[in-house]
Amino acid sequence: INVHIHYPRMWNSIQIWTIDLITKKPQVYFVFEHKCFFQALLNDWSSSVPPDIYSFAPFIYDMTVKGDHLELLIPCNQGNWIDCTDGIGRPPQQQPSQPAENNYISVCAKSFLLTYPLPFVEFCPTVTPMDITIDVNDVLARLVIPESNRMYYILEGIDSHKRIYTSNGVKSQLSLSDEFEKQ
Repeated sequence: INVHIHYPRMWNSIQIWTIDLITKKPQVYFVFEHKCFFQALLNDWSSSVPPDIYSFAPFIYDMTVKGDHLELLIPCNQGNWIDCTDGIGRPPQQQPSQPAENNYISVCAKSFLLTYPLPFVEFCPTVTPMDITIDVNDVLARLVIPESNRMYYILEGIDSHKRIYTSNGVKSQLSLSDEFEKQ
């Protein structure tokens, strides 16, 4: 994480906050409560109290998130519950007899770049432009199901007998020969 905050010496000049988050092979677990967290964060930024011209200071948040071999895991268990009985951090004699039964939708990308500048340079603007740029290369989505799940062998059987046809009727086989198959 790199954070560079420029405070000008002159009163009421533009402040520039540059925030760079650079990751290598991150695994991000996105649960439903994260949505509530981001909503609360946005509500904190957008205050309902009218601003005061004497305390206004123009600033720009310039945020960049960059990742290589990113994997976003979204739990998709029935009822949105998460099985926490995996035994991580427990002594060997207290390990559970079976592993956790969590299902995930996994979205993987070889490279990910998000740039999100937030310019707050006008006092009480009618519109604040937000130019979000998302650049993603080689995206892959898959369903991750543990072997202990009843659906595992059904989906494995469907996958082993799949046939894929192109628009001209020729059968082809999909193969994923990238870094994500090695994980």
